[in-house]
Amino acid sequence: MPPAGTPVPGGTLRFITNTFPKDLGYPPEMSPGDTEIDQLALESLVRWDQHGNLIGVLATSWEGDPTNMTITWHLRQGVTFSDGTPWNAAAAKWNFDFELKNGLITDGDKITSVEATDNYTIVLHLNDYNNMMFENYGWGF
Repeated sequence: MPPAGTPVPGGTLRFITNTFPKDLGYPPEMSPGDTEIDQLALESLVRWDQHGNLIGVLATSWEGDPTNMTITWHLRQGVTFSDGTPWNAAAAKWNFDFELKNGLITDGDKITSVEATDNYTIVLHLNDYNNMMFENYGWGF
């Protein structure tokens, strides 16, 4: 038996909800209730800790620049998808572009473009700026 706290692949996830998940992992076909379930298995740029503070998951740090209307995300290195594909700025940009195209990001209309500035940094260029954008873009990603 592995030590306590060591992840073990496989098993069964049981989740009680008032609706059955429609689709997990393909946002254009997901229902609103699917999000609460997929967050158990999928990672986001940030999450909240037990005190309500944003903490990095797939992002290590982030900063906003209201003057230049940008949000910069610095991405965690050494992460791979379940198929072994590396997590990097190209993957993050693809996901942002996909979700923007399909209207799946809260305040997505405020993002004018997504730029990968190096292998582990993406910059969101905005047409408006507010402090909720870190949660909107980092949690729902």
